[in-house]
Amino acid sequence: MRTCYQHIPLAGDHPAQMVGNHPSRAVPAQARPLLAGTLEAVAAVLDGQSGHVGHPGRAATGWLHCADLLADGRLDRELQAMSDAYGYSREVSATHFLSAYVSGVAGLAIAAYMVHSRVPDVCAHDMSLHVAPGGWFDATAFHSERVTMLTDDPALLVTVVPATDDRRHDPVSDRMTDRMIDVVADRDALRQRLVTALVGHLEPLVVTLRAQARLGLSALWGMVAAQCGRTFLLTERVTRDPDIGRAEADAFFALASPPMRARPAWFEFTHRGRRQTAMRRGSCCLAHRMTSQYCTTCPFTPDSERELRLRAWIDTQGDGGLAIG
Repeated sequence: MRTCYQHIPLAGDHPAQMVGNHPSRAVPAQARPLLAGTLEAVAAVLDGQSGHVGHPGRAATGWLHCADLLADGRLDRELQAMSDAYGYSREVSATHFLSAYVSGVAGLAIAAYMVHSRVPDVCAHDMSLHVAPGGWFDATAFHSERVTMLTDDPALLVTVVPATDDRRHDPVSDRMTDRMIDVVADRDALRQRLVTALVGHLEPLVVTLRAQARLGLSALWGMVAAQCGRTFLLTERVTRDPDIGRAEADAFFALASPPMRARPAWFEFTHRGRRQTAMRRGSCCLAHRMTSQYCTTCPFTPDSERELRLRAWIDTQGDGGLAIG
């Protein structure tokens, strides 16, 4: 038996799209479509990743059905293939695979939450990832149109013709039935839904990786947290707000710890008159074992070197560049 969604108790009135004192500056509410349109919108946030609604089919090549990953030795074969292809150690293969997997699963969900205040169904049984060169995933398929949204989402504001027998007619219930929509009362409940769903999906993978590689739970969850934090910061590409991504990430990690105790710390500086927020990971991704150089986000990289390398990276992106690798 599986439980993909945990229903979160509703509490309070919706405080409008707010985190602290920062209003959301995402796509105008009246323009928000449902899940397919939301996935199109979040493509502007992510690097070379796309999201689609529908099952790719068992015959489709290059797809990993998430529910199959922990069955019949599939994860072991994935790690071994990565080691064979790139010369990674078992531990590096584990951290690389986990980062890629989290990016495919959590990246789309966090971006959808930030851009359109919607959380797609991230149950492992209802998701597939498309394998890209380099051991990453470039597309995510959500088999179900199921989505959680706020009570004031414009998609729920429909015109209702009164029933002739004077019975009360509930448009929200109709939409939930027709579109597989879950509704929560406020952003706190929506954020809790996001955290609960992602931890529920990723926890079995983290536990299995711990058994297959010499890595502790804190290090593995630190990899998860780093990919989540990265996505929150990348949403500035759409929101144009330098604070909202960081504020939402802080609220997310407050709910996700434990298990995400090794969350990233923020590293701030000003470049060409623009305030930048970068990350310092809570755990090392071990990539230095292959490249002999620590990442800009690595906790072992001196902050002075981190800033120097990030300034150079921002300049390669042109206007609107971010300190996110």
